[in-house]
Amino acid sequence: MKKRYRKFLAALTSLTLISTSGLLLPVNAEDFATEEQVVVSDATEEKIIEIDGLRYKETDDFMFLYGVVDTSVTSITIPAVVNGKPVSVDMSEEGDCDEWINSFAVCDKLESFLVDEDNMSLCSVDGILFSKDMTTLICCPKTKTGEYTLPETVQYITKAAFANCLGITKITLPKSIIKIGDCAFQGCTNLKEIVNPAPFKNMNAITACYSLERVELAENLEFDSFILSICPSLKELVIPDSTKVSNLIHFQACGLPTLDLSPIQITNENFRSVSVESCDAKELILPKTGKMQQLRLSDCDALQKVEVPEENYFIRGIKVADCPVLRCMRFLNPTFRTGEVLGMSQLEGATVEENSNVAFYTDSESLQATAEKLGIPWYPLSQEYLLYGDVNQDGKVDLMDCITLSKVNCNLIELSETQQKAADCDANGTVDDNDEAILIQYVIMLISDLPYIEA
Repeated sequence: MKKRYRKFLAALTSLTLISTSGLLLPVNAEDFATEEQVVVSDATEEKIIEIDGLRYKETDDFMFLYGVVDTSVTSITIPAVVNGKPVSVDMSEEGDCDEWINSFAVCDKLESFLVDEDNMSLCSVDGILFSKDMTTLICCPKTKTGEYTLPETVQYITKAAFANCLGITKITLPKSIIKIGDCAFQGCTNLKEIVNPAPFKNMNAITACYSLERVELAENLEFDSFILSICPSLKELVIPDSTKVSNLIHFQACGLPTLDLSPIQITNENFRSVSVESCDAKELILPKTGKMQQLRLSDCDALQKVEVPEENYFIRGIKVADCPVLRCMRFLNPTFRTGEVLGMSQLEGATVEENSNVAFYTDSESLQATAEKLGIPWYPLSQEYLLYGDVNQDGKVDLMDCITLSKVNCNLIELSETQQKAADCDANGTVDDNDEAILIQYVIMLISDLPYIEA
């Protein structure tokens, strides 16, 4: 397993359920006698009790469903009233996903929820738990398989509602969706596609979806934070030009070959950062407009190029760490206004020294001066970008390039024109045994730069 995925496994323990929305309606119920009760905890104002195999949080007005005693159950029957109080689900949004762990998350054999028809807050359709009015999807059993299309009435999907539904392969959201809770699809390891005609406003709902290949966003979405994490199979992310983000963009352990953020509009002058961590992308294209405090790149083994679109741009600081093949930051805007806009000419927070191979490519005189002041190499924008040593053109320099170059020198294979340029590790115009020797030294870190030109 790749190092970047191991970092996240500790955080991927059994996660979540039950949070919710759905209208909680008062009930004028008789005070029914109940079965034997066990008080599990009364350390707070809320008591957690066990009745008929179910756990509840008891408040003054409600019995909130909390979990089950036997996690091997195949079905859960939810009554209408317990202790004379209506049974419902806690609507609280407080706490992160890890705090929502309960018995439902580990009910690996759970096939369905059944709800007493007299329950005034909850109902069940196809074994899935909903609010009574069908506006809120609360919990999907873990054994659900195949494709699932949500009812057109659903406006809210609760936190972790589909968490760890391993058999779900496709989710189609209705246009009625208003809100999706955090981690709603976390751990759906076989989910390949999310079809989203709706205003999908919480990208943090998608995490640890190992098989997810495609996500298409609706028009006119506005995000506070645009977060997509641990989706190593992701090949396509469709972002409309009307997408807006006000605070943060963060990608972590995603498999997108190109991370094109250019359709996104940054709407807040205090925008925190664009952060890319442990992703497979070879190229990053930044949002087309805006200002940001930080651009952060780390553990991106394949990242070769970062491109800033043709807009006046503000980036207070750049941090690059452990991006071994990143060579090129292209700034397409030929002019950065000094004084009127705090632009790249005032890039005092740049810390690209952690990766000495990074260089600025720009025709901006102010940016050239800034690069020289910070000790960052710069080249004319028109200069051809070439990753020396990448003989097989896979976006990185490693042992496979050494093997390829060895085959070339043994006359077993031929190189294209671009490959020949990349294989010329001493930049003398020919490819020979010396280039192979230099490349081996570079891969085993005896030398630090390519091309290697001996004095």
